[in-house]
Amino acid sequence: MTKQYITPSGATRRQAIASSALGVSAAVLGGSLTASYAATAPSESIDLDDPEHRMTALMKIYGATDDRVCFGYVVGTFYGFVEQQMLPLFGILASTFNRYRLLPDGTYEGRALEIAYLTDLETGERLTSFDNPYTGETLNDIRTTRFGPRPILVGPSSAQRLPVPGVDRVVSQRLLPFRIVNDTVWLVEEIQARFVPEGGSPLKTTSVTNYGAKVSDVLNPDLKTVRTEVSYADTTDWMPWMNMAGMPGMVIGNATGHTVPSMDELPPQHLALTREIYPDVLDDPKALLTFE
Repeated sequence: MTKQYITPSGATRRQAIASSALGVSAAVLGGSLTASYAATAPSESIDLDDPEHRMTALMKIYGATDDRVCFGYVVGTFYGFVEQQMLPLFGILASTFNRYRLLPDGTYEGRALEIAYLTDLETGERLTSFDNPYTGETLNDIRTTRFGPRPILVGPSSAQRLPVPGVDRVVSQRLLPFRIVNDTVWLVEEIQARFVPEGGSPLKTTSVTNYGAKVSDVLNPDLKTVRTEVSYADTTDWMPWMNMAGMPGMVIGNATGHTVPSMDELPPQHLALTREIYPDVLDDPKALLTFE
């Protein structure tokens, strides 16, 4: 069986044969392809069948191979979904603060903190009042979300989010095989969770997050972390503050964003809100993500 490598360029063996037979050029296929299958490793490659190589590529995309704080954000919309009909409800502006360290067995231990704000679809400002179109009720108790720091264990083919003290949270999670499209390496994470918010009823949620990084960045030995494009989609039960427990339907979320190497590259609105509501997060995020 041939093996798969991440390489700077070059079509896969199968794609090269197919394109040659059909008379299709690489340009028509979208430029040089970045998945290579061969019996031996090309130079400047990452062998995805090698646990150590895969671990390095995974951590560059998922966080970092050193213990720096990494940052990410998404901006998007939550929809109500009832009887196969979607209705835009409010926006979402969320960020993550992550930190990892290498363990003696070659896996990584991490800490992750999530901060999220709901936003008004018309003004873009933080949501402080909401007219529920399903119940006709005006709601004013709209809370922001601060979750974590939570522990994470990352191996060559899995990332396990461990329970957070005080929150009944059960998580099923998996990382899919790398998906390589032209000059982008995609890492896909699936999560199913059940947790109990403070003073609320149990919620079930399912999410899929895609992280896309440049092949050249993943291959660069001087980079400990890489910028990624992020796309996020989820389904969840009605949020407790919506007062819709037991009613048919659900909330669907869709958002896009990036992981970035600097906190200053988070959206200005998110930074301003966090400075106002959770100033300790911005003052010293590394101290919040301690491994002690």
